[in-house]
Amino acid sequence: MRRLYRRQEGQSIVEFALVFPLFLMFVFGIIFFGVLFYDYIALSNVARDSAREASIKGADSYEDIIADYGNGGSKQIHLYNGIYTWDPEADFSIESGEQVTVRLETHLDMSNSVISFLNKYMRIDFSDNVKSPVIKYQMYNESSGS
Repeated sequence: MRRLYRRQEGQSIVEFALVFPLFLMFVFGIIFFGVLFYDYIALSNVARDSAREASIKGADSYEDIIADYGNGGSKQIHLYNGIYTWDPEADFSIESGEQVTVRLETHLDMSNSVISFLNKYMRIDFSDNVKSPVIKYQMYNESSGS
């Protein structure tokens, strides 16, 4: 009986060694996608706030709104994950009509350390599989009304 018990002592160590890496990968995946989602929400807030401001102030203010989010602007944001890059001067547009339409386009940064790790060790190629998000927000143009 004692001999059987001694054999089972090592079983828990083996099970732990097999399950723990999978658990860590799962936890870090949750953290990674949470931060990625945070970046998306931050850009969505920029689009919504810009559309609201543009709909109230009118077409004369569009360049000022875009400049506020540019380098050194008062509303400049920081994308914490660094997987997506966004340049307000090139990837940010506001169009008017009956609706104010704000369009933000981001780009996938292939030099990011997480993506490089996944490409190198897990053989996951993101260049063709992942599309960079384009955020489009529309709001009624209050400045064009009577």
